[in-house]
Amino acid sequence: MLTVPAFAKINLTLDVTGVREDGYHLLRSVMHTVRLSDLLTVSAEDAKETSICIFTDKSYIPTDGKNTMYKAAEAFCSALGRPLRIDIKTEKYIPVGAGLGGGSSDAAALLRALNRLTGAGFSRKKLCEIGLSVGADVPYCIFGGTAVVEGIGEIVRPLPALPAWPLLICKPRGGASTPQVYREFDRLGVGADRPDNSAAESFVRRGDVRGLAGQCKNVLTAAAALIRPEIPDIRSMISGCGALCAEMSGSGSAVFGIFDSFSEAKAAADKLSRSIDTVILTSL
Repeated sequence: MLTVPAFAKINLTLDVTGVREDGYHLLRSVMHTVRLSDLLTVSAEDAKETSICIFTDKSYIPTDGKNTMYKAAEAFCSALGRPLRIDIKTEKYIPVGAGLGGGSSDAAALLRALNRLTGAGFSRKKLCEIGLSVGADVPYCIFGGTAVVEGIGEIVRPLPALPAWPLLICKPRGGASTPQVYREFDRLGVGADRPDNSAAESFVRRGDVRGLAGQCKNVLTAAAALIRPEIPDIRSMISGCGALCAEMSGSGSAVFGIFDSFSEAKAAADKLSRSIDTVILTSL
């Protein structure tokens, strides 16, 4: 049995660079792990046929084939070439439908745990190949840390770690459906207001979080706001509390703000929690 954390992520930048013939959008994003995590307790043993049981503390989390952990467990067994009985207990702290990679991070943490428990010895590259079959963010979540992610998520280029920095995450009551956000994005088009990923990467390499905050931009924000009109209001409220930046993560609906100090971030959290459904004080 093994207990492992599954850390959330934010997209410091997110740009859509094209669309493949199969309809998948090509992205370029600077991503960073957040010190907010779910907790997985995993056991695995050889069996005559594969059995996957997921136990969760949240009733709205599916425990069947719709769950990314279930898909990851199936994919791992297929790659391993032998059946397993896998039991997974999850404690969920990452909001769902938020663009924070909760499901992908859970799947990645499970793959790492199964690799250790079974002694499979899969390389990180192999785990990423397995993970990509589950979800586009899973390969990045296997790496973690700071990275440039490109393609449909299969290209992960690690960057130097950033210093811990105060971060506030605010999410409205409703989530945002990723397919729906991309449909709205396709209808709207990219527009001119795109992130400068090269500049953002340069600030990361210098460890300059303040400079990086000025580059935080997400081309999906306008599309997500058509589904969750609260998003622009939340961005404005976070900015009004003195954040260095306020931007949506992934396809939404969570918005993050980077602050200069934990005291400022704490004051903002206390204020915003009166009007926003979910407010989480954490750090990069």
